[in-house]
Amino acid sequence: MQRRLLSIALMLALPVFAQVSPSIQQSHIDANVPEDKDFHTFLKRDVLAYLRA
Repeated sequence: MQRRLLSIALMLALPVFAQVSPSIQQSHIDANVPEDKDFHTFLKRDVLAYLRA
């Protein structure tokens, strides 16, 4: 019973912990998206590597 109550409490609290500042979200996206001039080259490289594996 105690374990079940703890599970329910964690499930209810999860959305509060999952919220991240939009500026932090955007900075993570910006750091991991290649520049437009490099995108096609990286995409082609990664798709070919995936298909060959």
